[in-house]
Amino acid sequence: MIAQLRADSHRLGVAVQIGTVRYKGLFPEDPLAVPWPVVDHLAEQLRIGDASQVKKYAERPKTTYEHAWVIRDTYGSTPSMTPAAGAAGS
Repeated sequence: MIAQLRADSHRLGVAVQIGTVRYKGLFPEDPLAVPWPVVDHLAEQLRIGDASQVKKYAERPKTTYEHAWVIRDTYGSTPSMTPAAGAAGS
C-alpha cells in the first residue's frame, strides 16, 4: 500500500498511521503527533532522505482521514480502528 503512494510525505504519513494503529490500536487525531525518532526511523526504512517531508502530510486534513480508511480496509478493522469523526479535520 505504501509503495503505491507517489509523494514521500504521503508514504511517510501513512507509515506513521500504520505504526500508530499497530502500537495503540487506534488512529490518532493528529497523525503527526508521534516522537520524531519514530518518523526518522520510518523515513530511513522507506529510504526517504528528508524526514521533514512528513510535515506536508497533514496540509490537507482530509488526506489523513482518507488514508486511515484505506488502511482500515486494507488491513482489516476493529471498532477502535475506525477513524474518528474529528480526524477529518472538518
